[in-house]
Amino acid sequence: MGSPPARTQAPAPPQPAEGTYILGRVVKDAILGQGNNQQFEAVEIDRATSLPKANGNKVTVSFYTSPTNFNQYSYLTNNQTGQTSVFPYGGNDFPVGYSDDGFFSLGRTITAYTYVNGISKQTALIRQGGDFEIKDDFKFILDTTSAEWRGTELDPNAFVQLQISSYALSNTVFKLCLHQSFGDVRRLACTLHNKDTGVRRGVQVIDDSRNIGQIEYLPLVQ
Repeated sequence: MGSPPARTQAPAPPQPAEGTYILGRVVKDAILGQGNNQQFEAVEIDRATSLPKANGNKVTVSFYTSPTNFNQYSYLTNNQTGQTSVFPYGGNDFPVGYSDDGFFSLGRTITAYTYVNGISKQTALIRQGGDFEIKDDFKFILDTTSAEWRGTELDPNAFVQLQISSYALSNTVFKLCLHQSFGDVRRLACTLHNKDTGVRRGVQVIDDSRNIGQIEYLPLVQ
């Protein structure tokens, strides 16, 4: 009887090319390294000239990170709760978890909210796959949606998506974005970060909450 045939090892799955992804540890550091209430502003861009608009509105994207929660807020600067027609306030609260195995997680159920005439409107959203784990060695492919939380039967069209994206104005920067559609908010709110360290460089916002076409806000400081 002859020898059994040698087993062939399955080829390793193809790996994304350098420059097309951001490591999970950098994304995690970008989230956790924000600093409580650290704020960066962006200014409204003229759609005709692509330049900062004279006397254009300024918006703020700020974060709060605690041992149990990660929160993102975006609002018209100096008008957090009163303004709804120009740039409605939008907030997202994520429960967070930590592991000794080297990953950090965003909770399965989150709360998105906005203010209407000073009154808070809350929307519960759920991620179908459970908690979203961010492992240190995971490769986030740029310009894709990494995780999505959807509204319940009370508001099935609402969603918040976590997106890791490239930044056209710099090869050394990536964007950590929340694509949001809930209540009065229709917005892509992004923070800009160094690709190697996660250190924050500014913010970029694209808003269509008024349904008059996208209005872009670019960072005052990078």
